[in-house]
Amino acid sequence: MADKRTEHGSFDLHDLQERICNTPYPIASSARALFKQLKTVLLAAYREERLSTPPHDILRFLQKKSSARGGAHEIYGGEKDNRRRSDVGWFRRDDGALFNFKLTVIEHRQALILESYAFELRLPHGKPGNLPQPEFLRFDLNHSRHHNSERGLRCHLHPGNDDVQVPSPLIAPVELLQLFLYHVRLPVRARQS
Repeated sequence: MADKRTEHGSFDLHDLQERICNTPYPIASSARALFKQLKTVLLAAYREERLSTPPHDILRFLQKKSSARGGAHEIYGGEKDNRRRSDVGWFRRDDGALFNFKLTVIEHRQALILESYAFELRLPHGKPGNLPQPEFLRFDLNHSRHHNSERGLRCHLHPGNDDVQVPSPLIAPVELLQLFLYHVRLPVRARQS
């Protein structure tokens, strides 16, 4: 694919988005198998003391709903709270960070297609070295008919502001969950330059 540059030398977001969304990613073969993988990761994180949400709440927060049309399945991990005012319905990590997620997959011809997701992580308060930090990170993959797709921003990251969208790689749901549980954590002390 040829890289189309604008007159100012910038690349076209649509070209970038096409590359992002066409990159292969690991995913289960069915919605049921994906649901089971997500549950396994959450319960393992609890046993490893990385997740403080108890198993009965994990099983209550994690839900799968199937649509009667088109083989679509929605998997919910907690309750969506766009205003971030409540801790209720969010998974809680051992460090106090909260997260939730929602994703839609479509079963089609013995394959699973990732149609959309929103994985949000609310970081704990307390700044190492009094450095500013974003209040939250949200990784979004909007459905293919969403207006962000027309703008070349179907897959993006919100770094602490709902109005700021940065193109993001498409990350498989299990990998995003593991990223939130094990890797995106504030350091104990500020990094020295």
